Amino acid sequence: MAISIDYWWSTYGIDEDNKQYQEVMDGAHERSAKRLLEGCLGNGGLYIKLGQGLVSLNHILPPQYISTLKVMFH
Repeated sequence: MAISIDYWWSTYGIDEDNKQYQEVMDGAHERSAKRLLEGCLGNGGLYIKLGQGLVSLNHILPPQYISTLKVMFH
């Protein structure tokens, strides 16, 4: 829920054609990836495996997710 609200709040009122939009999205991606990582590591087990599976979607997910979630492979 926090991730969805963060994306909504961060981009509220910013047009996609605006230069600032990409900067805002990069920040939202980074914060969301960290939240996801914390959730996976905090719950352990299957959640870590799911996080590792997300890293394999590098052709779909933004690079911030891939670089942040990579730590679950170590």
